[in-house]
Amino acid sequence: MIQNERQYKVATIKRQELFSALADLKAQPASAVGLRQQLHQQGIASQLESLDQELDQYRALTTGNVVFEHLDIIERLPTLLIELRLAARLNHRTLGELLGVHEEQIRRYEATGYSGASLDRVLSIVEVCRTRVQEQQPSTSWVNDPEARGARPA
Repeated sequence: MIQNERQYKVATIKRQELFSALADLKAQPASAVGLRQQLHQQGIASQLESLDQELDQYRALTTGNVVFEHLDIIERLPTLLIELRLAARLNHRTLGELLGVHEEQIRRYEATGYSGASLDRVLSIVEVCRTRVQEQQPSTSWVNDPEARGARPA
């Protein structure tokens, strides 16, 4: 991801270099183009496509042509982290042990809406909980069944 104007300028120059290199390869006579050159062309074309996507994204972001549809999820992050911990069937003590912190720290994070937690800590919590949720096999489909919500799994 291009993060600033300097990176944008460097990427623009790199794009021109890749474009020229690809044009040079394509200009070679068909009889001289072997498998190695075809693979080289494909590699450059792939790099060029990725770079074009990054440049387009940067231009869209810096010109205000992007709609952020799900920013409300950031406001719900503290609640989502608690829900994720519960879905992973982890109590404060176990989550703390998995993260290498005391259970009281987990309680404080939750009590303060994670306001004192670093981004690294939040990402660690997400990763630990996500891994645990993925490891669990759903016993029934009651969670996804609207008629069965509120019922306990067998």
